[in-house]
Amino acid sequence: MVNGCRKTEVGRRKMDPLAWATLKTVAETEFFAKTRFLLTFSLLQFSYLKMNQFRTKTYSTAVVLIPPKGIWEPIQSMRRVHDRHFARWMPHITLIYPFVLQSEFVKVIPKLNKASAKAPSFHLTFRHFFHFRHRRSCTIFLIPEPEQPIIELRSVLTNAFPNYNDTSQYPGGFHPHLSVGQFKHKTVLPEQKRLQKKWNPIECDVTHISLIYRSPETNDRFVVARDFALSK
Repeated sequence: MVNGCRKTEVGRRKMDPLAWATLKTVAETEFFAKTRFLLTFSLLQFSYLKMNQFRTKTYSTAVVLIPPKGIWEPIQSMRRVHDRHFARWMPHITLIYPFVLQSEFVKVIPKLNKASAKAPSFHLTFRHFFHFRHRRSCTIFLIPEPEQPIIELRSVLTNAFPNYNDTSQYPGGFHPHLSVGQFKHKTVLPEQKRLQKKWNPIECDVTHISLIYRSPETNDRFVVARDFALSK
């Protein structure tokens, strides 16, 4: 061991100073590169775990905006005739869908409380109809006005739950709407005009959002698990 140390020391003395400095610099560079790699890997791993803490999605839960029941009747009178989802869904504007499993509600409720408190209450008017065209049918819906408070509310929610932004995957992104029924392509325009002609605008204050779910226990109908107040 002593001989080995002496040989190393002798080799160091015989080595050109510039070569020795270069060798030392290379060794230090490798050390810091490895340290940076390990640190970066750890941060990425932490970010991945944080981003994917809720990964499972189900179409049995959602976060929605439900208008007050006091203005339901004119909406339900149309949905009762034209909406094949009338029995399953209450009148609503979708914010997040699909969402987490019902078994994970206990984990997301604190985050929903915190997120909803960041968004202010607002006033909506349902005055006009429009429609989406799908491959085999069309959906006529009421346009909530103004749209911007809903868009901002949804942005707060998707920031809290970045893995659940499916409602922005449609062409043109997220469009707040309250569906009233499904129609054939060839009849959607005259039906929209007919509904518009008979419609009297309705208004409401939006003070909360709702976490909803459906299950065999609810006869596969969506019910409210919990409401979350918006800030005043």
